[in-house]
Amino acid sequence: MPISILMDNKIFAVIVTYNGKKWYDRSIGRLATFNPEVEIIVVDNASTDGSAGYIREHFPSVYLMEPGENLGFARANNLAVRYALDHGADYVLLLNQDAWVDENTMAGLVATFEENTSVGIAVPMQLDGSGTALDYYFAQNLSGLFVSDAYGQTLQTYYDIRYAPAAAWMVSRTCFETVGGFDTDLFSHYGEDENYGQRLHYHGLRMVVSTRAAVCHDHRSVKDGDNYAGRKLWQQRNQTLADKITLGDISRDDIHIDQLIMAARARSIMAACGFMFGQSRAYRERVALLKQIKASRIRSAAKGPHWL
Repeated sequence: MPISILMDNKIFAVIVTYNGKKWYDRSIGRLATFNPEVEIIVVDNASTDGSAGYIREHFPSVYLMEPGENLGFARANNLAVRYALDHGADYVLLLNQDAWVDENTMAGLVATFEENTSVGIAVPMQLDGSGTALDYYFAQNLSGLFVSDAYGQTLQTYYDIRYAPAAAWMVSRTCFETVGGFDTDLFSHYGEDENYGQRLHYHGLRMVVSTRAAVCHDHRSVKDGDNYAGRKLWQQRNQTLADKITLGDISRDDIHIDQLIMAARARSIMAACGFMFGQSRAYRERVALLKQIKASRIRSAAKGPHWL
């Protein structure tokens, strides 16, 4: 892939760090080595392992943001994206601290945008930490057409996808200006990427997987409960988060929040009349949650750089 495609665009990469020094030589180092023309922003979420000092010492060209607290995934990425847009970014790569690129990743992703103006997010092939197989959770979201073409060894250069984990997303400026950033009213860490994909599709943009680009994602090496498998299990057990993801989906026209609010209010009153005050309180809390989701849906449906 010709390097000129990168030189013709202003590209930033954003990496949110938290106690991940063992990955920085790969996540930050490979990006800086392969793509010195890409401006790298690191947001350190108040690491306690000396991450900030390590980055300053070993990667002096990185723009390091230290908010002094753990902002979570959504707020930290939004903070860096706002900086990138204010400094002329055409594309922004969002990269997990435990993921790393190869020499063709950035050019392959940018080429996908340049060839398809309706694309809002281009996703590289996400491999596991060994680099020898597809990441299991990424592979679950691939289409049957991809599987068929892979089996027949006739892969196309890109495939549409409804959702892919945000371990590695390249997002266009147009997408951020249309869809906004991650919804920090509903999410802080977990669920924000699924919600973003829903909003992207609602606004008529596409998410595609580029077969010309790849990253390795080493999430299986982190502690249980912090990896993607733990995340999915946690989501399944957290009904509030599940409601935010499902009921916050503005790409669906079969969700009627006002009706759900009225029903929860009625049940709260009925429970109180029956002296079931615990249930009544639970329904009142659900009304508050539904109102929060309604406000998010209204904001998300309007085009603009929301939450940035």
